[in-house]
Amino acid sequence: MMPPLAETFPFLSFSGGRQARFGERITIEEYDGEIYTEPHRVIEWLDRNDADEMDDEELEGEGWLALGEDIYAYGEFAGGEWVEHEFDISLNELGENWLSTSKVMEAAEILVVGEAEGWVSVAPWHARDL
Repeated sequence: MMPPLAETFPFLSFSGGRQARFGERITIEEYDGEIYTEPHRVIEWLDRNDADEMDDEELEGEGWLALGEDIYAYGEFAGGEWVEHEFDISLNELGENWLSTSKVMEAAEILVVGEAEGWVSVAPWHARDL
């Protein structure tokens, strides 16, 4: 329901966690002289350790979060209630430029920046303009 995180937060980069790309494999079968094709989703894990520990056949559709650039993160699915994703977030080049600008504005006392620990919900009902 939400656009990829990279579109929602264009100043951030995402790394770590269980990240993958999706591909497609086509199976071709013949039955009673007719040829049938069936597409299957193929998961290409970006970390080899994830590929070894995950059973691609059992992965829930709701556990995927679009990060952007055709990369998805898979999170722990908690009984149909919510999904927890763990990955690293850092400022990209745009974010670093914004940070530099905000520091200049803060030094000129045009802007006041406070620090607070917390978490960010990406649920559609928590969406807000940035």
